[in-house]
Amino acid sequence: MLRKQHRIRVAGGHAPPPLSSFADLGPRFDAPDALLARLQTEGWHEPTAIQRQAVPAMLAQNEVLCVAPTGSGKTLAFLLPLLLSLQTHCPGGPRAVVVTPTRELAAQTHRVWALISPGKRLRCCVLTKSALAGADFAAVDLLITTPLRLGHGLASSRVDLSSVRWLVLDEADKLLETGFVEQMDTLLAACTHAELTRALFSATLPEGVEQLARSVMHSPLRITVGERNAAASTVAQRLMFCGNEQGKLLALRQLLRDGGMAPPCLVFVQSKERAAQLHRELSLERVPLAAIHADMSQARRDAAVDAFRRGDIWVLIATDLLARGVDVVGVNTVINFDFPLSPVQYVHRIGRTGRAGRHGTAVTLFTEMDAPQLRAVVNVMRASGCDVPDWMLSLHKGRKRTSARYRPRIGSVETRGGDKPQRHRHREETRDNAGDP
Repeated sequence: MLRKQHRIRVAGGHAPPPLSSFADLGPRFDAPDALLARLQTEGWHEPTAIQRQAVPAMLAQNEVLCVAPTGSGKTLAFLLPLLLSLQTHCPGGPRAVVVTPTRELAAQTHRVWALISPGKRLRCCVLTKSALAGADFAAVDLLITTPLRLGHGLASSRVDLSSVRWLVLDEADKLLETGFVEQMDTLLAACTHAELTRALFSATLPEGVEQLARSVMHSPLRITVGERNAAASTVAQRLMFCGNEQGKLLALRQLLRDGGMAPPCLVFVQSKERAAQLHRELSLERVPLAAIHADMSQARRDAAVDAFRRGDIWVLIATDLLARGVDVVGVNTVINFDFPLSPVQYVHRIGRTGRAGRHGTAVTLFTEMDAPQLRAVVNVMRASGCDVPDWMLSLHKGRKRTSARYRPRIGSVETRGGDKPQRHRHREETRDNAGDP
């Protein structure tokens, strides 16, 4: 009945009963009263759907493959079992490792851990460049890291994973993409403990990625919440046709001036060059704004995100660096200034709003050039219960597919001496996704 009520589906094995409340953790798993009190103090009064099933499944030593919407509490869903399994400090090297695609997400995971496990009973470390140089990893119980930084630690023999019993891949679909395969193979080979248990979490899981995930797991229990690869129902989604690049800029300015986007607002673009361009174009607007992308130092990126969290910045222009897992509490609006290249990218972008039961709005601007990619996003919207006018899909007919790697300069495109308009090449920010320091 609980599974049906919360739209939880389980496949692949025998799953323990879901939690009816966090209070179940006491009698079922000997959770200390202090932990239950901290959950209440920090605002976690009732478990979310993924927490209800993933927590008892992991504590029963099941390998799990968990798919749940963005903002559904997946971070707490895997940190709680780790906390209850590790219990007390034990020297000898990390016994649990959490791998995330970006450093920002690793830092956020550490913040959640600090809320549920204050003090020094268990020692947690985020693997950064400075930590790699000076930390004593033999004294660490939980290691949170990106693939790139962990690869450096293994190559230099600074990190030993032979004691790891829990391996969690957060945003697993991104970590199992082609660009990470070599790093993930090295990681899995380094985890040699006979009782290693793997857990994979993500909001989206394409078929090919799931097959790869199952190849590195032993009889995993598959836990799905809601519709597969769907957007959260708490996000109101709409499309806005703008004709061309100039029309997109005018539409965004109109939204800023007329209150069509409630701050705090995230504006997504496809590349770091586009982020810098849009920041320059909007710098004259009377709105506190900033941009974040891979060419910025880590200190500047952290400062921009912190200012956004505090409310000092109302509009943050971002690449997909912030589209994965980062939870900025209270984001009211997401604007897709550049059209997402895939439905997976779309789901993760708009998932920055409407989190933890709150409601949010996602507006996606599109031009005639984006028409070939339109149908895939429309299918996600309709699966989430959104109405999309049929005329928007008719734009696709008769259009030649334009390479998504190129897009004109934001705003007016000037030509000189008969030259063709300058076009800027889209480049994936692989350094961001690999956790570049």
